[in-house]
Amino acid sequence: MGSLFAAHLGDAGRDVWAYDIWAEHVAALARDGIAVHRGGTRRVVTLRATTDPATPGIADVVLIFTKFGATRAAVMAAHQLIGPATVLVTLQNGLGNVEIIRASYPANPLLFGFTPLTSEIRAPGVIAVGGAGRTCLWTDSGDVTPAMTAFCEALSTSGIDAAMTPGIETEIWKKLIVNCCFNPVCALTDLTVGQALAQPDAAALMEGVCAEILALAHASHIALDAQVARRYLWDVGTAASDHFPSMVADIRAQRPTEIDCLNGAVLRGCRRHGIPAPFNQALVALIGIKQQKEVVLS
Repeated sequence: MGSLFAAHLGDAGRDVWAYDIWAEHVAALARDGIAVHRGGTRRVVTLRATTDPATPGIADVVLIFTKFGATRAAVMAAHQLIGPATVLVTLQNGLGNVEIIRASYPANPLLFGFTPLTSEIRAPGVIAVGGAGRTCLWTDSGDVTPAMTAFCEALSTSGIDAAMTPGIETEIWKKLIVNCCFNPVCALTDLTVGQALAQPDAAALMEGVCAEILALAHASHIALDAQVARRYLWDVGTAASDHFPSMVADIRAQRPTEIDCLNGAVLRGCRRHGIPAPFNQALVALIGIKQQKEVVLS
């Protein structure tokens, strides 16, 4: 996802650096640019990339696209990029990333939100992208600064439909439902989101997950309409029908997944409110078993 946003902004003439600890990917970006595949098209965008956070200097904006488990380490490692006025932006999956970033940088302006866009690494320096719709952003303080507005406009002029969206919590919970349904179900079955939607048993499982999250949202005073949320799940699944969620790649590569900030966060919330959550509990357990199995067999 970081490569996707960097490609859009770089292609629009913005001054962009890609920073990552994955040396092969960084080397490919620096040497060949980022190759972006969408549908039957391919475009290459020249980017500057580094594994050394001291190289770019202080940034106006830092976009954070790590997995949940790496968020704290990543934002601390990137401290040489972050000055007092640097706008920090997270569009990461799940719940908890904002709190981690804010604890590390309590005074910086911070934008959080979600995007329906998807991106898969096919090889170092090569991504396949999909999804459609609006990328929504808001500030945790409620105060919108000119720098925040300028960044949102930069996304829009780079081909990413973006908007500052008050009341974004509702939209984030809609995306939470999408991630909690498609990520673990597809990871356990090795299906694309479209294939999962077409499987009656998988669809029934996702309906159970959705119902539990809706109950938690109601208990958390999140104004999430059940019909709208279910429609959004279907629309995203249809728009990205050929997409394998990131958790599929994590399981295949024997990497830690983001289950803890997705269904795990839902399960903890349901327990706090006394809400039964057997569907989310089962998925958390099954992904845990799958990860242990992959580790044991590796």
